[in-house]
Amino acid sequence: MLGWRAIALARQGRFAEARQTANDARTMAQESGEPIYYPVAAYAIGMAAFLDPDADDALARQWLETALSEAQAYGNRLMQLRAGNALARILRRQEELRKAHDLLASVYALFIEDVETTDLKEAKAFLDQLETVA
Repeated sequence: MLGWRAIALARQGRFAEARQTANDARTMAQESGEPIYYPVAAYAIGMAAFLDPDADDALARQWLETALSEAQAYGNRLMQLRAGNALARILRRQEELRKAHDLLASVYALFIEDVETTDLKEAKAFLDQLETVA
């Protein structure tokens, strides 16, 4: 899917291409009429902005909040975790430590099973950091 490609491009520092690919992913998701793809596309747009040092945090925050909301609506817990983790990092950058902690804690709590995925380990490590400063 284009959303995942956009995220990969952003991680490579190819921000303009990432933004265009992410926007194409959102357009395709809307045109397909398949709302299950909405959160991934919103997450891709948010991550393209989040990873770009020249981008506005407000744009990243808006799209990651959209991704989180849409993921909640469609029961996509993994996307909730990823969007919540990135959004918490933006909140930390904006010195909203308590809000970052509470957001990530609420998303992390959705995973009651004892699963050790990279996403959960990363979220737990960041949550532990936030607990020491929040």
